[in-house]
Amino acid sequence: MFTQMSGPRNPREVYTPGQIDTYLTKISFPVTKYKTVTQSTARTEEGLKYLSKLQIYHLASVPFENLSLHYSNERVISLDKDDLYEKIVGSKTGRGGYCMEQNIFFGVVMRTLGYEVIPTGARVMTPRGLTGW
Repeated sequence: MFTQMSGPRNPREVYTPGQIDTYLTKISFPVTKYKTVTQSTARTEEGLKYLSKLQIYHLASVPFENLSLHYSNERVISLDKDDLYEKIVGSKTGRGGYCMEQNIFFGVVMRTLGYEVIPTGARVMTPRGLTGW
């Protein structure tokens, strides 16, 4: 088992422009090819195209992994946006995160870029029923 230290304190939290620039550089996103999204363009076809490409570059660059759950002595996972940023972008270790870490991190990135983000829960259904917890 693991203990969650903290989740997002405020759903309106965002990253700084400098943090977003560093993240986009990390995932090799072609910023010169796509116009920056704003709150007013996020719901347009252009905003959807930007988001689709952002997801592709994120998935290709940030691994889905759960090493902290298996190889940490403390088994403590922080869902704080700044801790997630440091782990995924700032630490330069090539680490990613498991589902909640990835979703919270990417949600804050999306919110920062001007997208409306509505966090929801989900479970995996197999022919044998629900999996997971």
